[in-house]
Amino acid sequence: MKSSKDRNAWKSLSSLLQSMEGEYVTLELKDDLVVTGFIDSVDGDMSILLGKSKQYWMEGPRKGRQGINMELVLISGKRIRYIHFPSKLNIDAHLKSWEARKALGANKRSYIIDKPK
Repeated sequence: MKSSKDRNAWKSLSSLLQSMEGEYVTLELKDDLVVTGFIDSVDGDMSILLGKSKQYWMEGPRKGRQGINMELVLISGKRIRYIHFPSKLNIDAHLKSWEARKALGANKRSYIIDKPK
């Protein structure tokens, strides 16, 4: 029988982000840069690989200026200040669905950059 710790092990921010592969999110970074894009993958240190990303500055001397758009960008978890999730996201249902797919081994990689634009 699984302990309560095992049953709740997937209820972490890292697990939530891993379950959201393919979802559109907004990341605020510690250097006042905002990056939006589709989550391609997340590792255990919460480093996030975003596909089709856009950047802009929200504060400081570069406020309002547009950064570069990139097909893929890797953002270290140490640089992230806030993560903005989609407003319609049902977190509990999303995690349960992901846990069921993970138990069946049904998580197949489909890279964001390979999806039709």
